Amino acid sequence: MSQVFWTKENSQSNALMPVQHLQKDSKSSDPLVRAEAIKMLTDMSQNLSEIFPFIYEILKAGVHDLNSYVRQVSLHGLIKLF
Repeated sequence: MSQVFWTKENSQSNALMPVQHLQKDSKSSDPLVRAEAIKMLTDMSQNLSEIFPFIYEILKAGVHDLNSYVRQVSLHGLIKLF
C-alpha cells in the first residue's frame, strides 16, 4: 500500500483543481450559480495567492453583469481582495 505524504506544494496544487470548474460556473447562464462561484473563488483567493489574477478578472466581469445580485457579490469580493 502506498502512502501519500502531504506537503504544502501538494496541498496547494490539489486546492487549485476546483478553480477551473468555478471559473466555468462563473460564466453560467444562471445568476445564482455565477454568484456562488464568485463567492467561492473569493474565499479561496484569501488562502491561495496564485489564483488572484484569475479571480480579479472574474470580479471585473461580474461588476458589469446584468444581474444585480452578481454585481453585489462581485463588489463584495473586490472589497475582500483589497
